[in-house]
Amino acid sequence: MSHTRARRDMPMTPVEITYLLETAPGGTAWGSVEFLAPPERERLAGMRFERRRHAWLLGRWAAKTLLRAVLPGNLNLNDIQIENEAAGAPFARVAGRPLGGCLTISHREDWALTAWAAHPGLQIGADLEIVPVASPDFLADYLSPAELEIAAGLAGPERARWMILCWSAKEAVLKALRIGLRADTRSVEILAQPEALPGVWSPLPARSSLPGAEDLRLWWQAEGDLVLTLAAVGIGEMVGFRRIHG
Repeated sequence: MSHTRARRDMPMTPVEITYLLETAPGGTAWGSVEFLAPPERERLAGMRFERRRHAWLLGRWAAKTLLRAVLPGNLNLNDIQIENEAAGAPFARVAGRPLGGCLTISHREDWALTAWAAHPGLQIGADLEIVPVASPDFLADYLSPAELEIAAGLAGPERARWMILCWSAKEAVLKALRIGLRADTRSVEILAQPEALPGVWSPLPARSSLPGAEDLRLWWQAEGDLVLTLAAVGIGEMVGFRRIHG
């Protein structure tokens, strides 16, 4: 058997995406901020509004907790510094040096979702949303006609979940593409809502005409009233997921 044939017959090792879903420690009350690096403490000092401070701290805490769990060495949280690119995407430094890989952060109220992939060239985007009791019809301007047609055939909680899922998936894709909400959200279209099992990332069919989305892959899961979405571009290989607990 040739070496080429042997390599083809070998099982593929999935590209790993690690993620963390956790609530804020101690609810909404933050104690010590010693987990922040000195530049992060300076930035925090300039934030006036408590809601903004809480969200920013929650995102940093979650990302640092995830990275400490997957990186070698016995790192302290303040050894890891989370910064943002000019376009807003987060990245990490460890001992002052850029970590590499791709980091994504999302938070709503007291929940945070963060994910990281070390594979070069892989870009990921994650989003976390909370399904409201009432249908979020204010999102209608952001959904495509086909998505709104699906919504029209649903009622109550199912309609609310579908609309939130569409919004969340669009956010995840635009994060992965490093575009953010500068792009028309209708340029990303969710085609169906497959069943999602708690703790399992289920493929979510979608399409997009945006540059860079040719190999778009999208997943979602539901956990209680939370909807989680994760998008990846830049790789066509198998992807595996590993959850980290804080």
